[in-house]
Amino acid sequence: MRNPDIINETLVSAKEGGKLAQIGKRGPSANTLVRWFKKGAKDRQNPEGPKITLEHCYLGDRLYTSVEAFHRWLKRTNRA
Repeated sequence: MRNPDIINETLVSAKEGGKLAQIGKRGPSANTLVRWFKKGAKDRQNPEGPKITLEHCYLGDRLYTSVEAFHRWLKRTNRA
């Protein structure tokens, strides 16, 4: 979901955002983050429900998310 309010948070580009979920030497690619921006990911508690999208904004022609938005998204997708 587009969220212009994340401009006040710690912004990272889609390319840099993969480092937020890095395990070992690699994290998700920029394409994966863009997919999470646009299509979302399943909610583990309600897999039949709507997908949860990662908050993002555009600055110029580039997509950005924030560290805080990424943590909120992880909480929503992995809640137990």
